[in-house]
Amino acid sequence: MDPYTSLLRYWTTPKNNMPSPSEYLMSCKLRTKIPTILSHFEPRVIHKSYFDKIVKQQKQKSAEICNNQ
Repeated sequence: MDPYTSLLRYWTTPKNNMPSPSEYLMSCKLRTKIPTILSHFEPRVIHKSYFDKIVKQQKQKSAEICNNQ
């Protein structure tokens, strides 16, 4: 597989109910060869408060998992 295609797939894949890395960087989704709905490509700003909330939830979840082991 072409390394650039792999990077594109990585940057366009959302992770753990969070927007993809490209959305954080550019506030829009990158186009890929995977069929998608065109309305998903409209730019949207990801507010820092939303980002902080999601990160805090993930840290709490990770802490719970680590404490239970």
